[in-house]
Amino acid sequence: MKIDQLNVSFIWTRTFFQLFDAAVMDRVPFNFFVWPGDYKRKFVELSSGTSQLTYPWEKKRAETNWFWRYYLKKDPCHTGVSDLRDDCFDKLIPFRKSLKLDVTAPQINSSNPAKGISFEGFFYRHGVALVCTVRLRNCENIEEAVNRALEVRFKSVFSLRTQSGEVQLCSLTAISAQCLDMLCQEAINCVDGYPDNPFSVAAVAIGDQEYEGRVVQQGDEIHKAIEALAGWDSSWENNNRRPDLSAHVIPIKTPQREDVLYGHENSRVLWSPRLFVPVAQGQKNYALRWYYRNLVMASMHARSLSAFLVNTSQQNQINESLARYARIAQTILMNLQNPDGKSTYRTRSLKVQIENDRELQTSLTQLNPRIN
Repeated sequence: MKIDQLNVSFIWTRTFFQLFDAAVMDRVPFNFFVWPGDYKRKFVELSSGTSQLTYPWEKKRAETNWFWRYYLKKDPCHTGVSDLRDDCFDKLIPFRKSLKLDVTAPQINSSNPAKGISFEGFFYRHGVALVCTVRLRNCENIEEAVNRALEVRFKSVFSLRTQSGEVQLCSLTAISAQCLDMLCQEAINCVDGYPDNPFSVAAVAIGDQEYEGRVVQQGDEIHKAIEALAGWDSSWENNNRRPDLSAHVIPIKTPQREDVLYGHENSRVLWSPRLFVPVAQGQKNYALRWYYRNLVMASMHARSLSAFLVNTSQQNQINESLARYARIAQTILMNLQNPDGKSTYRTRSLKVQIENDRELQTSLTQLNPRIN
């Protein structure tokens, strides 16, 4: 049964503290994140469309921005910038930049290897985040889709053309490091920061109609595939041991029997045949695309704030501006962790992500008496 498209997004974060250091922050390029007035002026400036920086939401259908809409409690695509800027500063909204890299990989799309990969940078006062999304097309079956995803994740399959015209064969890890370096250089004028392990989000975007209505069972081929994408196990085809399916399934709102959101500490895999099977010839089901994008944005934002708090707990000294910002980040994560509340975007994926982040939970125990 064919998989016409598998989407996988990888999220990296890097934390830095220059924008909390009074001795250097006035000389840092992106110091507009420090003061409310500077941030708000920059926020309004982005609305002109003349900057390489943009808002983190896409100016498309409102449904594409469910995460940011519920996070802000207003639709950012249909709200004036003067009504948004205060909330965006208070809620640590990042600025986005699309990264234009000349990268190809035949594993992504053999007919057109230049298509199917994108890089996005996100700037915060506390650091940067990188989202790389690959779209693996025309896979003969689920096994081929998983194997191609594993090659993309671990092997040097990317051809990167530099500004000098030289072509380098790179791994995804190497490309991500270069991108994070570029983002840090742009924001704080140096390559610095505390790196984090990647978080991944995967979903079959288009698949064979024969998958429709099929319920995932313990140990079956679908369980085997989504476990491989969540655990990133390169020996998955020869490994017949499967963890308990129910232990890794995350409840989702209004699910059908065949829907599964599956996760490990640093990953999510969405399996929803009713959404990835084309509605009719020549039509697309946009609900899956919206769901996927919101899951990526939610995971990225929570991951960046969590990494910031982890690295803050390791600082020898915490000044008042850093402590105040850390308190805000902690409050935001507490709201995201509560899927039954109404103050932000609600998904149990974030609840599990935050609660299962062992490093974060340990750091919060150490950090609380220092910032409160």
